[in-house]
Amino acid sequence: MGRWERWLTLAVVSLLAFGLTVWLSDAVLPWGQEARVGTGTGAGAVVTALVLTWGNSWAGTPNPPRPPLPVTGEEWVVERPAEADEVIRALLRRNSASSGTTTGLLGPGGFGKTTLAATVCASPRVRKHFRGGVYQFAMGRDIRSRAAIAAKVNEVVRLVTGDTATFEDPLLAGQHLGRLLDRQPATLLVIDDVWQAEQLQPFLYGGRHCARLATTRIRSSLPGDAVRVRIDGMTSAQARQVLTWQLPPMSPASTEQLLDATGKWPLLLRLTNRILAADLDVGRPLDTAASEVLGRLHDAGPAAIDPPAPARGLHPPDDAGGPRPKAVRATLEASVRLLPGNGSARFRELGVFAEDEALPIDLVTRLWQVTAGLDPLDGRQLCRDLADLSLVTLHPSTGALSLHDVVREYLRGELGAERLVRLNAALLDAAAAALPDAEPLTSGEPGPVTAWWLA
Repeated sequence: MGRWERWLTLAVVSLLAFGLTVWLSDAVLPWGQEARVGTGTGAGAVVTALVLTWGNSWAGTPNPPRPPLPVTGEEWVVERPAEADEVIRALLRRNSASSGTTTGLLGPGGFGKTTLAATVCASPRVRKHFRGGVYQFAMGRDIRSRAAIAAKVNEVVRLVTGDTATFEDPLLAGQHLGRLLDRQPATLLVIDDVWQAEQLQPFLYGGRHCARLATTRIRSSLPGDAVRVRIDGMTSAQARQVLTWQLPPMSPASTEQLLDATGKWPLLLRLTNRILAADLDVGRPLDTAASEVLGRLHDAGPAAIDPPAPARGLHPPDDAGGPRPKAVRATLEASVRLLPGNGSARFRELGVFAEDEALPIDLVTRLWQVTAGLDPLDGRQLCRDLADLSLVTLHPSTGALSLHDVVREYLRGELGAERLVRLNAALLDAAAAALPDAEPLTSGEPGPVTAWWLA
């Protein structure tokens, strides 16, 4: 029902209420005709005023916009049913529509959080449950000031409810949104690419029947009671689907080597797939192209296959008709730039450690002492900062951290061969600092300075 139809309905109801009140007063009250009519008229005016007061906000509320159609994603997107089912169950659980409850998709950049959120939104179960609509919008790293966040919340208010009120304070705007959501059927807000808690907070007010789904790479941006669903590498079968999408058969050896080199990272798999498809278009044999890509990955790391930047002002789509894939370097550096001080340099130094090994945090902090004079207390805080940005994974039970293979290869590519040699020497010095001095192996003969066999 539109605004004018609401006002017309309210006017008719008010007239009927006025007339009915006058008629009842004239028929029931015992005193004279003029007194009865006067009393009835006064009572009718009171009733009409009450009806108008009650109906004013109802009639003046703009008609909510039609919920958007589901986003189904691109053809190449591979379903991840285990993660999707975990998210859907969290959204549909009995208390998921209580005020402030949030489900968070948490993981490094380029691991498919946004794609998975779109898949969840297109689920028939989700569309059926959230009759008030499913609304997807992005925050992004650049929306950081209070004014910018308030403007985004005002935009969401208009999108979801049609209300045009604006607020300069993001929390006031969020509280207004919450009050409006209280009047709507079950609604799902999907807040994509959250970088700080202040971006998410305005969307957590009110909304008795509203659930929130946020995607982020930063753990501390989610509220403490959020349901966190970790998004990591794909399964081998899923990764193979992305790698070989619309390609002719490739040798099993080439396929397995590329799966291993990409670490089953969705972004890197997609970039590799597009490079192979482009080489096929110019007549390059598929296995030859695969061998060349492997060589580039092994020699210079994942960033070596980043697509070249388009000419100024040009943003051509890739040959599959979708947007140009986000580059590996840009994806990782978006997080790295948030590290305090010289944290980015210390993070790159983690590339010196061995592949597929847990890194003892004590050894990491000793390395940073050698390379930068970093106090161990500050080094441990930097480890926590790296984990908060999903750049490493902490293992408190073992006092260690781990790097994804792709991230390690990226760091090694950024360091270069000469810097890696110097870092290996620094790592040996750091390890030696924790070992006792060696006793001479033979009396009167010089022996090793450090007891390496005790490491």
